[in-house]
Amino acid sequence: MAYYPEAKADAESQPPTRNPLGVDGDDQSDISLSDEKGARHLIWKIDIHIIPFVVLLYLFSFLDRVNIGNARLYGLEEDLGLVNNQYQVAVSILFVTYCLFEVPSNLMIKKLKPSRYIASISIIWGIIATLTGITQSYGGLIACRVLLGVVEAGLFPGLMTYLTLFYSKREIALRTGYLFSSAAAAGAFGGLLAYGIGFMDGVAGLRGWRWIMIIEGIPTVGLGVLTWFFLADEPDTAYYLNDDEKAMVVRLRRRHVGQTPSAQKFHWADVKEGALDWRIYAFCIAQFGVDTMLYGYSTFLPTIIKGMGNWSTAEVQALTIPCYALGAIVYLAVAWLSDRTQRRGIFICIFAVISVVGYGVLISDSSSGVHYFGALLIALGLYVTVGLPLAWLPTTLPRYGKRTFATGLQLTFGNISGVMSPFLYKTQEAPRYVRGNAVTLSLVGFAGVVYGLMWWYYHYKNKRRQQGLEDEKIAGMTDEAIEELGDYSPRFNDDWNLLYHLGGNGPWIEKLDGPDDSQISGSDLDGCVIDQVHMMSRHGARYPTKSAGGRHLALLDRIHRANVKLNGTLSFLNNWTYFTDDPSRDFEQLTTTGPYAGTTQSYSTGKQFAARYEALASNQVCTNLWASDCTRVIQTARHFAAGMSGSSWDASRKAALEIIPETSDRGADTLTPGDTCLRYIDDTEHGHDYGIKMLARFQQAYIPAIAARLIEAEGNQALGAFSNAEVYSMQEMCGFETLVRGSSPWCEVFGRDDWENFEYARDLLHYYRAGPGNPYAGAMGWLWLDATTSLLRAGPGAGTLFFSFVHDGDIAPFLTALDVMKDPKYDPALPVTHVARDRVWRTSSVMPMGGRIVLERMTCLSEVAGADGTAESYLRVSINDKIFSCLNNQ
Repeated sequence: MAYYPEAKADAESQPPTRNPLGVDGDDQSDISLSDEKGARHLIWKIDIHIIPFVVLLYLFSFLDRVNIGNARLYGLEEDLGLVNNQYQVAVSILFVTYCLFEVPSNLMIKKLKPSRYIASISIIWGIIATLTGITQSYGGLIACRVLLGVVEAGLFPGLMTYLTLFYSKREIALRTGYLFSSAAAAGAFGGLLAYGIGFMDGVAGLRGWRWIMIIEGIPTVGLGVLTWFFLADEPDTAYYLNDDEKAMVVRLRRRHVGQTPSAQKFHWADVKEGALDWRIYAFCIAQFGVDTMLYGYSTFLPTIIKGMGNWSTAEVQALTIPCYALGAIVYLAVAWLSDRTQRRGIFICIFAVISVVGYGVLISDSSSGVHYFGALLIALGLYVTVGLPLAWLPTTLPRYGKRTFATGLQLTFGNISGVMSPFLYKTQEAPRYVRGNAVTLSLVGFAGVVYGLMWWYYHYKNKRRQQGLEDEKIAGMTDEAIEELGDYSPRFNDDWNLLYHLGGNGPWIEKLDGPDDSQISGSDLDGCVIDQVHMMSRHGARYPTKSAGGRHLALLDRIHRANVKLNGTLSFLNNWTYFTDDPSRDFEQLTTTGPYAGTTQSYSTGKQFAARYEALASNQVCTNLWASDCTRVIQTARHFAAGMSGSSWDASRKAALEIIPETSDRGADTLTPGDTCLRYIDDTEHGHDYGIKMLARFQQAYIPAIAARLIEAEGNQALGAFSNAEVYSMQEMCGFETLVRGSSPWCEVFGRDDWENFEYARDLLHYYRAGPGNPYAGAMGWLWLDATTSLLRAGPGAGTLFFSFVHDGDIAPFLTALDVMKDPKYDPALPVTHVARDRVWRTSSVMPMGGRIVLERMTCLSEVAGADGTAESYLRVSINDKIFSCLNNQ
């Protein structure tokens, strides 16, 4: 086993004094949850074996469906004698059979093996598409289009379902982006190809449109043959993955609630549940609206552009290419951003508005150049608005049967619009097609409203679940039964992210909870001017303390000495290394690597504050900073000052840092009141150790079941029993390794309930050690508050910017004294037998590494002023950059 570093004597010689229960804190006595490098390599490996196939398959599929639009420019109607609406009928008839067979086809894909099924339909539709080029009559064209719809119906929903077998919700939008952007590529490539093939008009006695059908159909047959041999059916049978990689795919998927082994099998009960779910139908109706734009635009763009001016067929084809290219590029960028932020609804709504504006421009009585700009705007929004919902809906449905049904039905409704779209653009209404564009504008606008409502619904539902307001639905149920509920489980939450629940052991994040969700900024409110700012900040992300790190190494040493192969969720330890190879150097210091490096974080915060309070900084000769006398705190202050005032802040005297000793003789002149309040230190019942005692009681309530699972259920009996402190240390290592490396396999050892229990354990520790549950906390926090109040009352004449850097054990008393986190239900006693899900105090939100409380003094005029027109001052409180309250500064 490679995970155990050679421990330095200094680290091992630090016994956990005053901290015997696995507590890691700063008192002076931590959308990737797997190994980042391995996970990235795995996703890349899957990408190179899947993405080329699915992209090319859908590209040729879409090309074979819409190339009739290009064929129209090369004599299709004349050759086959099409009159009146016969062309429109030929276009739309494909979607009739396409829609009828989508859902049944999608329900069959897993039973018939994806590789064989997708390959078969690809070969058959390629043959049909090719034979379309030799049809001699309107009836023959209709027959080919009907059969093409039957065969192609299973491809796109099948590919969407297929992707969900390999990718989790954190990767799916971009992969759907690759897939769907091939539709845009088909438009651009089809126009370019048709332009080239057009020069074959007359070759072998065949018109240009026939060559378009034949040449664009033949490659599909060859691609289908390759698919038969090289496309894997599912992760478990993927020939290009080894056993460890197959297991990692399962772990990546299992990060999300409801992704149980049973849920990944087909059950008719899940299909029935999907048929009764109103949310699926909301997505389907909206998909109909946006797909009207997709098929109308894709099929008739050449005709619309041709009507803008006196251009040749070649010029028309060339002008379609920028539209499709723009749509593809923008969609891929937005899909990447959507995966990174795990946001779908906001992007869909924004780009729906852009497309609506584009149609408005197209309808307007304007020049050809303006109309072409409108066509570009439509393309800009089209593929995001059409494609992103296809990634959004499946990720809300963890159970395979329901997801498969929903995807098929969503695409069926969308493709019904393909039946209607051709009749919106009648030949006699050329060149502006006002009616067709107006109807499409209305349907896209309607769809945008529906998606906006669904966005609000999921936000509302997720917030209720986060607050525990739906937990009565699962009262008395086992964890396994709760997981099997899928998207109906109160634990299923699109917005749940472990980094928000590490109880102060995780990186700085925006505050999630609180009565006011407004985002703070340096801009003034109407009639108000910010004239003084105070900040109390915890130090940046760090390594474990020597006490906690010593416990980590002791646990790892015990596992190492057992010299056995570990099973189950602990199997990663067979090839894992601890996140520092020199504990004596790194323990208690700021992290310098990974995306959450404490040094970088502190500097970036300084830059952010320099921009936010630029006016105040420019008016102050020297910015005042204070730091408690601890290396990591001092370094945080120095990096902050470099970001705030430049790297030469000290020499240039743009900022001044005063270091305050952490000694008991400081009395009230301290930043660390926990070191100077003697009664707090000496009171063994309700003083400093009060939090540790309450933590121990709750650990006994939740950890034994986890320990039993890791040992008994997962076959690791050779390790003996795990103590509460050892399991707690494992959970700690998730946060600390994430701070150092950006991710940690420890995070996957535990389920969501385990993490919510850990978070609550950390809350109890801080709540009773130095927060509202400790009788000394208010008095200790009053010291900093009293000094700050004097400056606030004096106003900007006393200075404008004041920054203090401390530990989490010093922030908790200040929050208590400030009394902005009063909990009418639980104060002063949080329960220690169960999780109080509706509590106000959450350490993860208020005291992560680098967390900060900011007080802004605002002087307000205009309608906010008093009756005599004089100014009044107010105090605005924000916690981690979210406004928490606004108080009259009396």
